[in-house]
Amino acid sequence: FKRAQGRTRIGKKNFKKRWFCLTSRELTYHKQQDKEPIFTIPVKNILAVEKLDEGAFNRKNMFQVIHVEKPLYVQGNNCVEASEWIEALCRVSRCNQKRLNIYHPSAFLNGNWLCCKATSENTMGCMPCTA
Repeated sequence: FKRAQGRTRIGKKNFKKRWFCLTSRELTYHKQQDKEPIFTIPVKNILAVEKLDEGAFNRKNMFQVIHVEKPLYVQGNNCVEASEWIEALCRVSRCNQKRLNIYHPSAFLNGNWLCCKATSENTMGCMPCTA
């Protein structure tokens, strides 16, 4: 599952089931298996891949792909799947020149980062990256 980037009719963001594909060049996700991608992140644009605090969305097995746009919040089907995705994404992006040293372990919701309470979405991270 991935968290929607836009807003729904009632204003809340939601999670939708998506199919992901990772190559040495890009991460894509699709509405349906074997269909055209609806979003692509070049691997060279991945800045970090880290677990996300469960409390951010009250969901387990969450991780974030931090890239040059907004973080992509993803939920694995289980903890093993989430860990495998984190490991694979870290492996293909490990040599990226602009990898982050710090990140936010939670989400930016309702005007502040849940982890450090900073009020700017562009505030530098508050925890050291693990990968």
